[in-house]
Amino acid sequence: YKKTLPVIFADNLAEKASVDFENLAFSGATSDDLIKTQLEKAIKLKPDYVTLFIGTNDIHNLTSTERYKENMTYILDKLLNETRAKIIVFNLPYLGSENLISPPYKVFFDVRIREFNAILENICAGRNVTLIDLYTPTKENFSKNANFYSADEFHPSSEGYMLWGSLLKDKNF
Repeated sequence: YKKTLPVIFADNLAEKASVDFENLAFSGATSDDLIKTQLEKAIKLKPDYVTLFIGTNDIHNLTSTERYKENMTYILDKLLNETRAKIIVFNLPYLGSENLISPPYKVFFDVRIREFNAILENICAGRNVTLIDLYTPTKENFSKNANFYSADEFHPSSEGYMLWGSLLKDKNF
């Protein structure tokens, strides 16, 4: 828990100021779930920062690219219009564990991840949000080093999360 991306981000902020941390995420959530169960809660918290990392479960649940685009546009517009938060969006990481995904599915997931990431890039480009690229460093590193995966060979290990967290170090939040 202490080496997950939201905690790493909060720890980075805590080096400069006091931080009250709320993690509304839950395992298995899709962008539909975020809209139904998390978005209004996040807005009511009146956050200074919002980190948004959603879409991998949409891919696994075969959410259409159109639906994902609609959901992400709605989520970002609502956060931008109803909060004063600085919004940090993480694109989707490469999923390429040799032991988890066989070659035909690896290609399928990679194509879908790149489609969803293109959607995120287009949506974020016209809005006042920061987009952090997880895909490139995970494709470069996770495909070569199994230590970046946890025992389930899907989620990052502590070492994998630390790599993701290092992407935040050079940002001025």
